[in-house]
Amino acid sequence: MIRFDPDRAYRPDDLTEIATRSTLAKWRHYGRGPAFYKFGSRVLYRGSDLNQWVAAHRVEPTDKT
Repeated sequence: MIRFDPDRAYRPDDLTEIATRSTLAKWRHYGRGPAFYKFGSRVLYRGSDLNQWVAAHRVEPTDKT
């Protein structure tokens, strides 16, 4: 599982493991994706928010045999 340092701030370029920079921008525009902070044109994601978002997108496979 992807784990982010909960005490670190991540830039969109640091998050290529979960999405491209343009996908993150689209998610922000449409109110989706992980929580973020915006300082002027600078966007930062808190590691603890990223961990929470990743955990919320866990899919439990079902046995359909």
